[in-house]
Amino acid sequence: MVIAAVSNWGAYGLGAALAILKGRLNIFYNGEIERRVLEKAAEEHFIDGISGYTEPSVDGLSAHMYKNMLTF
Repeated sequence: MVIAAVSNWGAYGLGAALAILKGRLNIFYNGEIERRVLEKAAEEHFIDGISGYTEPSVDGLSAHMYKNMLTF
């Protein structure tokens, strides 16, 4: 079971664990790439699971807020 406050973050954790098991350590990307992915998903009519809207957001977090959360 993977528990995460935001579904994508759970997927990132799972992906990171699998990458570590395979010896691939350089797997992270920046918030700007994620912002572009979210914008493209909205253009293709993907629906945010929390808001129910077709917008560049993840689980109710705007693309701006989500991008800032990924910046470290």
